Amino acid sequence: MKPLSTRSSLAVLAVVIACAMGAYLYFDRPSNNAVGLKAAETMQHRLDTTAPINQLHMIVGRVYVTHAKGNKYQGVAFVNLNGDIHQVPVDITLDGEQLLLQVQPGSLMFATQELLKINPGVPLADDPVNAGKP
Repeated sequence: MKPLSTRSSLAVLAVVIACAMGAYLYFDRPSNNAVGLKAAETMQHRLDTTAPINQLHMIVGRVYVTHAKGNKYQGVAFVNLNGDIHQVPVDITLDGEQLLLQVQPGSLMFATQELLKINPGVPLADDPVNAGKP
């Protein structure tokens, strides 16, 4: 058997390092279930502490998550409002222990409609663009 040349040795070493890094990134990633549980906890906290939506006492039952790419995940949160279950699409970014949860635009329209029923005429959010205008 001939000994490997320096170039061949470096190529083998590069392949081994690439495989090791790929395995580390694949196996070090949290499970979809763990990300879903953290997302549900984060979403429930926001619904409980953000006015005026906290008046609705919504309950996040479960967030089903799939890994998209890198530290990005996509999911569907099942939110209970007055006994009706609503599916809310969410985008999740996970950076170590920090989780950023973004609800897709319009997916909480059911909550807005309910707020308007119980508080007609009350502004739902600050509008910095039209602030102070008649």
